[in-house]
Formats: sequence, C-alpha cells, structure tokens
Amino acid sequence: MLSVALMNEPGAFAHVATALQEAGLSFEAVMGDTRAEVGVTRLSVSDPEKGYEVLEEAGHPVQVIEGVKLATGGDPGTFGEALQALGRANVNIEMVFGVAPTPSEGEVIFLVDDPETAKKVIDGL
Repeated sequence: MLSVALMNEPGAFAHVATALQEAGLSFEAVMGDTRAEVGVTRLSVSDPEKGYEVLEEAGHPVQVIEGVKLATGGDPGTFGEALQALGRANVNIEMVFGVAPTPSEGEVIFLVDDPETAKKVIDGL
C-alpha cells in the first residue's frame, strides 16, 4: 500500500490518480482523510513499487506502508472474529476501510464542501 500526502485543494488527488493511470496501474482500494491544509490518502494499487516510483517522480510525498488483508468470503462472522483475535493479540487498529469484491458491488462515498454541485457533476458523467 502507498501513503500519499496531498494538499487539501481541488484537483490534488486527480493528479495522483492520473499519474498512476498513465503508468498503467489500477486502484484496488483507496482511503483518504484531511487535516486542515493537508490530506493523507492510502492506496492499494496493482504494483505498489511502481506506484511509489511514479508518485515520487511526480513530486508527491509518498511512503510504502504494509497493509494486512482479510478475505471475509461473505461470511458475516469473519470480520468480527478477526477484530476479536487482533484485540486478544494486543494489536491496535489505527484505520480500516473496505472494498467490494467486484466494481459493480462497490461504493465510494465522497465528503465534499458543495454536495449539490458534486451531485450534478457525478450525475453528468
């Protein structure tokens, strides 16, 4: 996984996505958060090492971080069991995000400063 620091401004994440796309990389999962002026985006891409090189060359502060994947297989108990096991092992969960097994089942939720305009833009795609 990659961790990328971005300015909290329109188009910043688009620059990252475009650079990765032009390098032939695909997104497997994404999670982003902002703190005032700066945001941090965590990405799982098809080739993290290549993604690191691409983003570093594009001038983005980027780090490779290790993520641990859990395949739930649709079993409603798997996630809870994993959380319990991690707790018993004294493992602290700092962040968690989910992805669907196929694009048609997935959802991305955007939090924006102008939801009305964002909805119009998305609806126009």
